[in-house]
Amino acid sequence: MDMTTHVNDYIKEHWKNTVHTEKSRPEEIELPYPYSVPCENQRFTYFFYWDTYFINIGLLYDMPEQALNNLRDIKFLIDTCGFMPNANLTTMLNRSQPPLFCSAVYEYCARFPSENTVREFYPSMVKEYEFWMSERILPCGLNRYASSASANDMKNFVEEVAQRGIVDGNDAETEKKVKHLFAEAESGWDFSPRFNGMALCYAPVDLNSMLYKNERILSEFAAVLGKDGESEKFARLAEKRKSLINGYMKGADGFYYDYNYTDGSLSSVKSVASLLPYWAGADNDASVCKKLVGYLEFEYGLSACAKSDGSLYQWDYPNMWPPLVEFAVSALRAVGADNDAKRLAEKYISTITRKFESDGCLYEKYSAVTGECSHREYDSPKMLGWTGGVFRKLYELYIKRQED
Repeated sequence: MDMTTHVNDYIKEHWKNTVHTEKSRPEEIELPYPYSVPCENQRFTYFFYWDTYFINIGLLYDMPEQALNNLRDIKFLIDTCGFMPNANLTTMLNRSQPPLFCSAVYEYCARFPSENTVREFYPSMVKEYEFWMSERILPCGLNRYASSASANDMKNFVEEVAQRGIVDGNDAETEKKVKHLFAEAESGWDFSPRFNGMALCYAPVDLNSMLYKNERILSEFAAVLGKDGESEKFARLAEKRKSLINGYMKGADGFYYDYNYTDGSLSSVKSVASLLPYWAGADNDASVCKKLVGYLEFEYGLSACAKSDGSLYQWDYPNMWPPLVEFAVSALRAVGADNDAKRLAEKYISTITRKFESDGCLYEKYSAVTGECSHREYDSPKMLGWTGGVFRKLYELYIKRQED
């Protein structure tokens, strides 16, 4: 058995160790179904929003019944809270995370088609969409990340991010900064150079691409359920958002960037977020998509952002994050750049395998330049979660398929 196959089998065997059936700490919100957590026993052992999307893409191959449990737990939290929180913790009810629930349901239904499944989840998908359109909408018609953090939440958050070297807890400007940092935490990219510490001022290109895809999915699901009026409404909303993304977020170089709605400028940071319009189907220009990947690809994989002098931030060059690899590979596949997608997938699989061979662990993030585990901001925990989920999908697409 070669090492790549060994890693693949390890992930399949260990999924069960990340399934919890009851809460392990007082601040956890009780969930009605068994739920998946990112880590077996280190740091992140509760139910996170966007982590679950990437966990599920692996579980769809190995434990589809658990993938469905996870979707039902997200549905429960949306129905209970009015939105999907960052995690099932009372301390994380002040923000959400990237809205990937619609995509997760869509991918489950693509593998296991059922009108009953669509009927079960559609109302909660609409409810989450309405949260983003009421609580996170900007005057220009695009959306942003934000939070409902209280003064006490912000005080506690300052202590956490100060330990990570992001702010100076004694800085007079810290209170103002932390409101933006809370918004950035909702993005999942906590933290990165994309927003220059001013996340509340930006309409992020990845968020709006996800919402575009959600609108298209809601249109399709409404049609399945015979809700023709709703289907037409969501189709119109998707076309409107596509126009706004192209009008506000496309630079003169043809790349997409985060849009600062307060001054009309674009972020100068090239990042994987700029690939999300291709992932979502809002753009199909393969040449531009491939050109952007060229700024982000290095010997051992894909960097979150283009090469720079580096920063304190962990969602920056040279760090490779599994969820961003999944977005990039899917974006390339969507525009027909199959050879480029395969190359990125194989680099990811090789880097994960090489590091696993040396110490028997999977990690949260890696360096795309050295191939080693990255410890920027905090020690990278031993991870099964999204690292394993993305590995399983790419293995099935590019390794197993070749063997078959």
